[in-house]
Amino acid sequence: MVTAEENASGQSMTLPVGETLELRLPENPTTGYRWSVVENGADVLTPVEEQRGAPADGPGAPATHRWLFRAERAGRTTIELVHHRPWEDTAGATRRFTLEVEVPGS
Repeated sequence: MVTAEENASGQSMTLPVGETLELRLPENPTTGYRWSVVENGADVLTPVEEQRGAPADGPGAPATHRWLFRAERAGRTTIELVHHRPWEDTAGATRRFTLEVEVPGS
């Protein structure tokens, strides 16, 4: 399993077919701001799991949002997420995350 965090935004990575990518991004759900997937790379990757962590220290405390993606077929794709309040337009997102993923052919 390969793990990527917020500092990987704007970068690219290579995954072999069958490898799992764990994406971990911080969010503060008690303020309404959450990560939403804009593009999940479904042409090359399969979303496997999504978990929203509960704030450890109560209201206002940060949490971690986690996704798992499995490299299914050769190709190049992009994962894109936006950090915003779900009831607001994504144009007002406070942060954006993009990761280019390449899965080489055999």
